[in-house]
Amino acid sequence: MALVFVARVGTAPLQRDWRLLPSWPTSSAQAAEVGSLTSTPTLAFVRHDIDSNPFGQVTEGFYVGDIDGDGRPDLVVGGDDYLLWYHNPDWRPHLIASGSAFGAGAMIVVRDMDGDGRLDVVSGAIDASGQRRTVWYGNTPSGWAAHVLSNANYCHDLAFGDFDGDGRADTACNDQFHGQVVWLQAPAAPAGLWTTHVIDSSRAMGADVADIDRDGHLDLISGRAWYRNDGRGTFGRPPVYDHDRSGRLFLQRLREGERRRPQRRRTP
Repeated sequence: MALVFVARVGTAPLQRDWRLLPSWPTSSAQAAEVGSLTSTPTLAFVRHDIDSNPFGQVTEGFYVGDIDGDGRPDLVVGGDDYLLWYHNPDWRPHLIASGSAFGAGAMIVVRDMDGDGRLDVVSGAIDASGQRRTVWYGNTPSGWAAHVLSNANYCHDLAFGDFDGDGRADTACNDQFHGQVVWLQAPAAPAGLWTTHVIDSSRAMGADVADIDRDGHLDLISGRAWYRNDGRGTFGRPPVYDHDRSGRLFLQRLREGERRRPQRRRTP
C-alpha cells in the first residue's frame, strides 16, 4: 500500500489530497490518477481593450481602487494630458484632472488621504512650465478637489506608513528627479503641505516600508539599502548588499571608531 500526498498548487487556498493506492503508481491508470492531481491547471487570459475616447493620450502610470464605492475595482490612469478613472464594468472614462502630465516618472496611488472613507488619487504632475510636484485629488461628493502634497519632491515611488508615531500615515518618497530618498511628513490638516525630510542624497529605485529589525518602528527600503527608523522619523543607513550575488542580503556593521575591515553576517 502507498499513501500519496498531493498539493494542488493551481487553486486558492492550497488544496491537499491524500490518496491510498495499492502500491506506488506502476500502471498507466494509477499514473494518470496521480498525474491528474498534480498537474497545474492551465490559465487563460482574455484581452479586453479599454476605449479612452475622448481622452486619448500616452499612458504613463496607473493604479486600481474602488473609486465610486460600488465594491468593484476601478482603474485610475495618468498620462501626458489627463488623469482619468475608468468605471468597472463598463470602463467609461471620467476626468479627474487635466492641464498637466500625470504619472510621468512618478507613481500613482489610490488611497484615502483625508479619512473621509472615499479613495483619493495621488500623482506626480508636470505643468506647462515644466515644474514638477506631487499632488493629490480628493474624491468628494461634488467632484475632485486638487491639493498639493509637495512642491519640493517628485516621487518615482511612494510607500505609506507612520514613521514618527503621531498616528498619521506619512510616505516614503524615492525622488529620482532630485536624486534623493526622503520621507514626507503628513500634516495635521489633510489639505496642508507635507514636510520633506531628506534621508539619503542618492539616486535609487523603488521604495517600501517594513519593520526590518523588529523594533516596532517602520523602516524604509530603497534601492539596495534599508534605513533604520528610531521611531521618531530619524533614519540611519546600515548598508545592505548582495555580497556573493546569491540573492541573500548581508549586513555590514562598523564599530564606532573602528577602521579595520568589518565583519559580515547574514541578516536573519
